[in-house]
Amino acid sequence: RMATDLTTTACPRCGADIPNGARFCPSCGLSLVAEPRSERRVVTVLFGDLTGFTELSERLDAEEVKSIVDRAFEGLAEVVTLYGGRVDKIVGDEIMAVFGAPQAHEDDPERTVRCALEMQRQLQTYSHQLERERGVQLGMRIGVNTGEVVAGLVGGADSYSIIGDAVNAGKRIESAARANEVIVGEKTYLETSGAIEYRPHEPIVAKGKAEPLAVWEAVAERALPGEHMHRLEAPLIGREEEVALLDSLADIVRRDRRTAVATLLGAAGMGKSRLADDFSWRMSSQGVSVFAGRSLPYGTASPSFAVEEMVRAALEIEPGEQHDAALARAGERIAQLGLIADADRLLSLAGLRERIAADSLNAAAALFGAIAAERGLVVLVFHELHWAEDSLLSFVGSLVESARETPLFVLCLARPELLDRSPNWTGRPGSLVHVLESLPREHAAQLLDALVGQRSIHPAVRESVLERAGGNPFFIEELVRLLLDKGGLPASNALDVATAVPGTVQAVVSARLDALPPDAKRIVQTASVIGEEFWVGALARLEPDLGPAMIEAALRELADRELVEPVDHAALTGERAWRFRQALVREVAYASVPKQVRARLHSSLGAWLEETVRDTDLERDSADLIAHHYERAARLAAEVGLALPSAREKAREYLERAGDLAIGMDAAAAAAEFFERSLEFARDDDDLLHLRLHLGEALVGCWRPIEAERHLNDALATARHIGERPAEAKALRLLGDLSRMQGNIDTGRKLLDEALELARQVGDAREEAEGLRSHGLFDLFQGRLSSAPVWFQRSLARFREIGERRGEAWNLVNLGWVDLLLGRLDESNDYLEDALQIFSDLGDAEGAGWCLGLRAWVLLFQGKLADAEALQHQIDGMIMQAMRPTPRGMGSFGWAIGRICLALIALDRAQLAQTEELARQGLAVFEESNAVWGLAMARFPLGIAQALRLELDEARETFREATKVAEQSSDPMVKALVAYGVAMVEFFSLNFDEAERRVEQSMALTEGTGVSWISDVPGRTMRGLILHEKGRLEEALACVKDLAPNEPGIYEEARAASVQAEILCDLGRFDEAEQAARRGMEEAGEDVCGSAMCHRALAHVMELKGDPAGAERLVRAELDILVNTDWDEERVRALALLARVLDEQGRHDESWVATDEAQGLVRRFPQGPWTSKLEALLTA
Repeated sequence: RMATDLTTTACPRCGADIPNGARFCPSCGLSLVAEPRSERRVVTVLFGDLTGFTELSERLDAEEVKSIVDRAFEGLAEVVTLYGGRVDKIVGDEIMAVFGAPQAHEDDPERTVRCALEMQRQLQTYSHQLERERGVQLGMRIGVNTGEVVAGLVGGADSYSIIGDAVNAGKRIESAARANEVIVGEKTYLETSGAIEYRPHEPIVAKGKAEPLAVWEAVAERALPGEHMHRLEAPLIGREEEVALLDSLADIVRRDRRTAVATLLGAAGMGKSRLADDFSWRMSSQGVSVFAGRSLPYGTASPSFAVEEMVRAALEIEPGEQHDAALARAGERIAQLGLIADADRLLSLAGLRERIAADSLNAAAALFGAIAAERGLVVLVFHELHWAEDSLLSFVGSLVESARETPLFVLCLARPELLDRSPNWTGRPGSLVHVLESLPREHAAQLLDALVGQRSIHPAVRESVLERAGGNPFFIEELVRLLLDKGGLPASNALDVATAVPGTVQAVVSARLDALPPDAKRIVQTASVIGEEFWVGALARLEPDLGPAMIEAALRELADRELVEPVDHAALTGERAWRFRQALVREVAYASVPKQVRARLHSSLGAWLEETVRDTDLERDSADLIAHHYERAARLAAEVGLALPSAREKAREYLERAGDLAIGMDAAAAAAEFFERSLEFARDDDDLLHLRLHLGEALVGCWRPIEAERHLNDALATARHIGERPAEAKALRLLGDLSRMQGNIDTGRKLLDEALELARQVGDAREEAEGLRSHGLFDLFQGRLSSAPVWFQRSLARFREIGERRGEAWNLVNLGWVDLLLGRLDESNDYLEDALQIFSDLGDAEGAGWCLGLRAWVLLFQGKLADAEALQHQIDGMIMQAMRPTPRGMGSFGWAIGRICLALIALDRAQLAQTEELARQGLAVFEESNAVWGLAMARFPLGIAQALRLELDEARETFREATKVAEQSSDPMVKALVAYGVAMVEFFSLNFDEAERRVEQSMALTEGTGVSWISDVPGRTMRGLILHEKGRLEEALACVKDLAPNEPGIYEEARAASVQAEILCDLGRFDEAEQAARRGMEEAGEDVCGSAMCHRALAHVMELKGDPAGAERLVRAELDILVNTDWDEERVRALALLARVLDEQGRHDESWVATDEAQGLVRRFPQGPWTSKLEALLTA
């Protein structure tokens, strides 16, 4: 409301009368003094210390010394201000300057180093003057360092300053410099090395530092500000409409011979320069003259610098050209264009003469117009126009009027703040303004994939980059650059790297935040504590001093600046919600809030959330969110010595609630995270035992055995010490499960027996049911498929007795798994269908994911590769969604099994590189958990792919490791698959006797186990190949004939049919061979390998039957099948056959082409016996 008289003002919060000059509202206590809010900031600090000062003091009067030093520091302070820094203090002969506080710029480290170099140049000039006038010299040593500080009213001072280790390190760096040197710290160097030339410098030993500081000496600027960005290679993506728009405008300008101005507006990183560079390249390739210039944000350049760049290019002056040569070249060009009257002004703009007139820009317009008339079109590109002086803006705006009849296309690139300075910019005749928005997710994903290229990127890392960048192309590029710099593509720490904020992005976002009005900046910082989505009600609770009207005004300001946007459907029912448009903006804003402030805000927010969701449908599902805020409050308070005991207790309470909820949903990885975080807040030893058991169970559930074993052993010892027998039984069972996972068979069985007996003694029915299932899993993973279902059925019955549906469902999954391994695919599907129904009723996404995952394997065994792949990708999406709040581990057992399924699909499709990549992804997850079964299984498709690529040394090592872990697993199926892989390696090494021994071993391992179908077809086929090579044709034929069609398996019968056809050919039984090959082609289905082999076998039959044309058609069909594969060994054999049948038709030139292509492929193979065999085949 209005104040009641002229001697008072109204309080902005409560409206009460406030006497003029009051510092606080007498009614509500609102502070009326605008003090800078303390912040955490990344700054670059500069320390400079005059050298020669002592000698100066000894030789001259104190007043004269003061005058000399004052004059020196006045000039240096002006340089600091010119480059956008702030002089923090000048004490004696030292100066300290800060860049990035209180106002950040997107290039503060670079500004600081440029400023330091300019300071040295100016001081040297001043020193030469002093030497001439007074016979004394002055120098300066400068140290520069970048790092995080706290900025504000530090230490009770009444002036703004900074404090932090980065400041202390900066001073140490300066002390180590010599006179006239600029020495910088590591972070400054890393963020400026593209713009500044450095030379190596010895690390410095700094007081208080455990390790020497890495430093570099700055030598000179490499380029103008803004010119040093090095893009990663990627095409222009998602800007097709803008490309078409610029091309159309250029065509109109050329056709109508009139000037047009197009302005591309966009926030930093939206790709304005990238789009302009692409347009400029296209125009230049068409013979159009394109002249570009940029406005500089700081430094000593003239206001018309951008036009001066263009004039030099238009006059064909080469960079670094000698003055006289440049002058002659420019004069000749001016004369050619008929601009003699403007010569002096143009030469002055080109830097070849002193500036002689204020209207030189008019001469530039004449120059561009003359070239446009000569060439038919000229394009002028003005970069960073938002930094331009008013005189340059007026010049650009006047071009439409002054050159109306000239084919001149003026392209302006600027940020939206240009319109704050020049609101009428959009209304000029002949002008167009287009705003570049963030890329849609689809295009952002395409850009990310293009930047990553052929490198592997984990789906969770990819999702993190896309979410955090929010469609900003620059943010995407810098996040990928950080991953590449840190070795995160791929790497075990990739997700940790992907959650870091690149320094370049931090600087850009900080500059945008510092440009906000104070209230808007405060709201964006507070909102960052709330989360990606934030609620107006929460802001009102956390910022009571601002009031509803001020909060609404701040939100509108943030929306206008495209930092936040409203949310249609809030996560909290009944609350008005907003969200950050880019997660990186929120992260930078959050990092700027001091930890004490953060702690209090998180604690207050936790209390607000409790009140808001209490007695609502959201109460149960909000436990993890409330836990997060109380935990953050407690941890931050501990870091800064702030007492918040209630936050600790609330953190423990809600972390357990969240963990229990996750366990109830079978989200074991999420539960493990919650319980692990809760340990820190345990009330006492009994409570710690309780939490450790929960944590151990979750860790076993998500296959993290090493951590699980440590926590469960601690829990077991505690339970025995205090006589807590139910807890002891549970710990024993979980340790037994761990032993099974790690291949410790005897120990595991003993622990499970002990646990089951103890559960029965104490009458714990649920623990008894769990123990029965654990025994079943033990037999399942040892390949005891007759006894495993007995345990599962007993466990199933017990779970049904106690009404535990989730336990019932998991036993159905396990029974389905057993039938899958036994090849009873219909029965397996029935069990999985029943389990899926229960999990769906319970809302259990992880359980449902396991059902679908096993279904994918059923489809694989049925030869339905496309269906299996589609289902597996659906499951991937479910797993990624479940993993999002729990980044640790970056994977799960189910996800890793899915990699093996996809690897086997890729193997059937002869996509060998993809097979290797998928197998390695699964292997990496199994290595994290030391799961021996998975370690062996993942190596099977990996080793087979290596063998088919004739990388026999690598394949041999892969199967050596696989054999070692397969023995630990004791699973006959896994051991049989590995033995088969070894046989294949020996076969390609021409060690046929050893290969035969190994394949017989593979088949013997599964005999009588119920899973012999897994090794029977591939084993008999491999043995047939071996005997064929050894010339024992009848024995070979006996191996591969009479195979039952359409048996389930991961090895299709088509390949056996192709081998049978080849053997029959060698026996001269061509009709039977043809029948076998055609049968194999019909049975191949989606099996690319089998289809290709059968085509080649039938082509061979046709050749032998005297039909080379028919053979040619078949072999060309095979080559078409192999187009999307990288099975080059088979491609060579097909090309060799093609060359032969072309020769038989008298088409010798074509035959040589086929042979040459095959020889090129063979040259890429590693040297070895099979490679030599292929070379001999081509020679023959």
